Amino acid sequence: ALREAREELLHKGGQVVELGTQLQEALAAADEATRRAEVLSADGGRMAAELEAAQQRALHAAQPSLEEGRGGEYANRLEAALAQLHTEHEALRAERNALAEELAALTPEFFDEVEDLKYNYAQAQAELERLEVARGAAAASGVDEH
Repeated sequence: ALREAREELLHKGGQVVELGTQLQEALAAADEATRRAEVLSADGGRMAAELEAAQQRALHAAQPSLEEGRGGEYANRLEAALAQLHTEHEALRAERNALAEELAALTPEFFDEVEDLKYNYAQAQAELERLEVARGAAAASGVDEH
């Protein structure tokens, strides 16, 4: 009986270690996802501000000076500024879409799985403690462990 308890203890100990590893990985993934969500949120505001600033720079750069009076050159600068803004806009849109796609993986099921891992880990820890107490009681009563 003690040998079976010892084998069960070793088996449960291995399960606890495995659950602990899974839990650590899931918590690390959740932390990373939270960090990315915060970065995405901050980046969204930053990107909007950068786009607004770029639009303002382009408008100021494209305005003709009083001395110029040459409409063709002004139109060319406007077109170049617009093309630059369009390129920046597309790059920002692609970045936003990529970040949103990463966040899409964080479904409620993911967090349910993390909670399940935490519960299973706690159950395995309790079982391990119970088996260790039984082992200590058996050793105290003089029962041979082998």
